[in-house]
Amino acid sequence: MLRLTLWLMGWLLPSGGLLLVGGLLLGQRLHNPQLAYPAAGYQVFVYDLYHQRKISLLYRLDSIPIVNWLPDGSRLSVMLFNGDTGRFDLYLVDIANRKIENVLIEQAFNRFPAWSPDNLRFAFISDQNDLCIYTLATAVQACFGLQQIRDAAWSPDGRRLAYVREGADAPGLYLTDTTGTVQRQIVANSQLAAPVWSPDGQNLLYGLSIPDEGQRDLYLIAAHGGEPQRLTDGTRLVYDATWSPDGTRIAYHARYNEQIDTYILNLNNHREQRLTDDIFEKGGIRWSPDGSYLAYMSRLPLYPGIFWQISDLTAPAELIDRTVGFNLAWRPG
Repeated sequence: MLRLTLWLMGWLLPSGGLLLVGGLLLGQRLHNPQLAYPAAGYQVFVYDLYHQRKISLLYRLDSIPIVNWLPDGSRLSVMLFNGDTGRFDLYLVDIANRKIENVLIEQAFNRFPAWSPDNLRFAFISDQNDLCIYTLATAVQACFGLQQIRDAAWSPDGRRLAYVREGADAPGLYLTDTTGTVQRQIVANSQLAAPVWSPDGQNLLYGLSIPDEGQRDLYLIAAHGGEPQRLTDGTRLVYDATWSPDGTRIAYHARYNEQIDTYILNLNNHREQRLTDDIFEKGGIRWSPDGSYLAYMSRLPLYPGIFWQISDLTAPAELIDRTVGFNLAWRPG
């Protein structure tokens, strides 16, 4: 609660330097891509691509934040580790109305929340590795009584959740309704990770690891089940896969020996394009909401950075910020 009080004081008294807001620029989103990201120094920035301006949103935080916009772009969720309680705290930053809300939940969570498409609920994995849903309007949370769960993802229509179940008892990729009463396994495998729904809700991407060989491939499966289709070539460790908004392309990073590069796979012709050619660690690739841009992080030794690139690859990548980023979140709108 002390942290929240300091933020509010900083907002009311900007000279305190605790929280700055970009004003009109952050209030206008039409044709104005904005990218939020935590950076070194326990702070949060928003980069406005149209005006090419970096805006300091939050700083002097107590830990490295994890940020994500709610699906309507009205608020930014910020997750912070609380050293006093040993739990993560969740805050909602309402930029237009200059308000910060501390979301109090009974069950501690160990991974950042996944917001429902209607902004009214979020799913999270508890510190008991159970799948839970929290409803904002009623402050009620419901846990499903599951075990060894991770990587929850909402379907675009908000009716289902995909999740990965680990352990010896029927591991694999599952779908459930939002009450947890109807659950169905669509892939049986103990090495699955990170399901991602296609924008139309018809398919799911997931990673499948080969631990002894240090490889991970991307697979595609219909949401109703069936035979999975392998999308990558079985020679690399593929991670951070993300759909383009129109569902025709997938961007991802891949490691091969010492080389780590960023790729786009066209699902219509199965052609793969390489965006980078270097050995530096990368992460967090994300499409802008209209599919025009890609943003990703590069963790070069002594020379880290966050970059954006036109998604048709007709121009080279441009630097947004020379900083160590931790996750990237485009503002919907």
